Amino acid sequence: MFSIDIPAGAVSANFSLKVPHGAYPDMYVKYGSPPVITGDNAEGLNWDCRLFQGAGGDEFCAFSYPRAGIWYVAVDMLTMLSGAQLTAAYEMP
Repeated sequence: MFSIDIPAGAVSANFSLKVPHGAYPDMYVKYGSPPVITGDNAEGLNWDCRLFQGAGGDEFCAFSYPRAGIWYVAVDMLTMLSGAQLTAAYEMP
């Protein structure tokens, strides 16, 4: 689990997961509490952004004018491979 504190006034927040070919990642991003990555996530109630790109697909979530506070990122990988890189950043005006 990864978290980042985004300050008030940020104009954007970006979360990126780069993975090597052959990895099967799911990245979940949620504001205020950790995302739930088990059970029924079909309705999006347990996360604010979820991407699934398939084998070797990089994941990316972007938010305009994100809420200030703690944002959490969880990664679920069917095949764990070395070389995955998770980054989170925000932009101030």
